[in-house]
Amino acid sequence: MKKSSLFLMFATLVFVFAVGSASAKSLNFASSISETNVFETNFEANNPQKRYWLKITNNSRYDIYQLFVSSAENEAWGPDQFGDFVLEAGGGSFTLTDLVPGDYDIKFVDEDGDACILEDISIFQNKNWALTTSWLTKCQGY
Repeated sequence: MKKSSLFLMFATLVFVFAVGSASAKSLNFASSISETNVFETNFEANNPQKRYWLKITNNSRYDIYQLFVSSAENEAWGPDQFGDFVLEAGGGSFTLTDLVPGDYDIKFVDEDGDACILEDISIFQNKNWALTTSWLTKCQGY
């Protein structure tokens, strides 16, 4: 009788311990899910993907009539960024905004259709560029 009573008590303790541990594990698991979701939400809200700008100032003697940009991995050019805008010689400026970090190809076109293409331009911070006559001349024989 003593042995069966002892066995029953031991089995009850094991059962209570097992159920208590499972409940505690479930509770901790649920808490960690909740904390993870809160962390992910806060992380996304406080650290949106960075976007950058590229300000181009035309210090050359040549007006620039078109500007095309594409990811360096893409062989097709995106749309003309200027539309009806002309990047005037002698200090005109234009800013490309909302650039996702990465490498870009950039193409400038003047009034005669002469093009200057820059390949694999890294944009991982905001940048200011100044186009010069010398630089444009070397780029495409202006």
